[in-house]
Formats: sequence, C-alpha cells, structure tokens
Amino acid sequence: MSFERLELRARGGRAGGPAAISIGGPGAASGRPSVIVTLSPALAKEAGFTGKAMYSIYLGKDEDAGKLRIATDPKGIIIGRQAPRNTAMLFNLGYLPAIGRVRCRKQYTDAKVVEPGVVHIDIPDFPDAAETGDDEEENDAAPAEPARKRQSSATETLNGVTIDLSQDDESVTFRGKLVEVTTRQARLIRLLARPRPAPVAETFLLKNLWDGRAPNNAAEQLRMLCLDLQKALAPIGLDLDWVKGAGYQLRDQ
Repeated sequence: MSFERLELRARGGRAGGPAAISIGGPGAASGRPSVIVTLSPALAKEAGFTGKAMYSIYLGKDEDAGKLRIATDPKGIIIGRQAPRNTAMLFNLGYLPAIGRVRCRKQYTDAKVVEPGVVHIDIPDFPDAAETGDDEEENDAAPAEPARKRQSSATETLNGVTIDLSQDDESVTFRGKLVEVTTRQARLIRLLARPRPAPVAETFLLKNLWDGRAPNNAAEQLRMLCLDLQKALAPIGLDLDWVKGAGYQLRDQ
C-alpha cells in the first residue's frame, strides 16, 4: 500500500452512514473550508476507535489514490471526537485542497477496516479539488502560522483566557497558544476562567455544565473532564487543579 502521511489538526463533524466526508466551515488556523470526516458508530467500534485516542491521517498515492487512511497512532496529532448521541467518530482535517477547496454538503462513501485500528475511506469527488502538490505553498505555510483564531460571536475572553464555543470548532487560547477542546470542556473552562484564579465549587459546576439536568454520574464525568483538561491545557500554560474544600481552580502555570 502507498500512503503519504498528512500533518493535520482535527475537530468536529456529524454522524451518519458507513462514512461521510463534507467540506464545511473555516478551520481555526487558516480560515479556509475544513474537511470533515465522519465514521459510523459500527465502523468506529469495529476499528477500535475512541474519542480519547490520537490518530494520523494518510492520503493514498499510486494504486491507493482516491483513498484516505485513518490510523490510531500514539504519536499522531489528530484527536477524533465521539458524537454524544450516537458515538459516531468525527475528524476535522482542516483545509485539505487535495480533497476539496470549496464548501460542499456531506457525501456518503464506502469505508472499511483493513486491520485493527486502521480504516480506509473512499474519497468522493468534490468540486475544485487540487492535485496533490498544487497548493503546496499554501499547505506548507499554514502549520507555521501562530495558533490564532478568528473572533466570532461565540468567542469570549475572560481574564486573559479566550474560549471559542463555535459548534465543531471549540478551542481555548491563552497567551497566543491554542488548544482544541470538546463542547463541554469549553463550557467548563468558561466557568472556571471568569473568577480565576479563585476556585469554583463543584456543585456550581455540576449545575451549570448540564443546565440543571446533571446525570447521575455527573461528578465522575466532571472529574474525567478535569483530568483530560489538565493534560490538554499544560502546553498553553494553564493548570487546572482541585482545591480541597473549595472546588476546581484554573490558574497560570
């Protein structure tokens, strides 16, 4: 098999079908349309994909031209998202002209598990797709851009922490560094950033994270959210800690 690894970042999408690819809203770094890949719950389960794993993306070459390869990879830089309602796996590949350069509605396509942790997807025909290398200058330049994000109506800055709650494009930015997060993680950071570095009571977080309808295991889910965010926020210079008797605290490192 012949595949070329793609150095990409990932976020959101929607569920549906064996697999689907669409070209949607602008990516965080480039502002260009983002390629969204969706894998059905059944296919994701068969492959052993989970929302907490890291992935690498490869574009088929030679006899594998026209295929996309998604593989679990501890050293990958893509984080797949699991849809909350139906556990479909979602991958936002950012701007990828080899697949398409203009917005296009979701197209369903064939996909299969070729080995545990590896899925091959047939790439549908999209208008204005570039031959590999046609946008080499643009692609090479994009990763070198500082981690900035265009302000939107869903973006709010609190005590130096910028939280973007845009659907499928959630992120947290601090001192010019950006990290992608899930919707609930972004909401949690927003609640913690407003009074930071003062801690926020767990009861307050449980009430507001689930809009007054917290599930029975909400406290456990909150602890898991905080554990995941401790790792995610460290590279941008933020710590999320538990303060005994007070609650959760967001502070500078």
